[in-house]
Amino acid sequence: MDINKEALKNVLGNTDARLVFWEIMAGCGTFRNAFTNDDMTFYQLGKQSIGQELFAIINEIDNKIFFQMQNEAYERALIQKEREDIKNDRTGDKSN
Repeated sequence: MDINKEALKNVLGNTDARLVFWEIMAGCGTFRNAFTNDDMTFYQLGKQSIGQELFAIINEIDNKIFFQMQNEAYERALIQKEREDIKNDRTGDKSN
């Protein structure tokens, strides 16, 4: 993929941009098993290939950015869980 790496490095300096790239890689199934036991496997492998190439480019630019993205995703998940717990406490829902 021919991409302006300096421009991408500048973009990845933005928290919202890292979130978008994280969601793209997650949507591509970058780190999931693509095997589906039918023809859908080829579709999944195509998506996964895009995510893996994006991952490789990000790591080539700065190998710490992915870990930063991963930590930010973890923090978002914790905040979301806390919000759900608060909501459940208010409504009396103890299913979580």
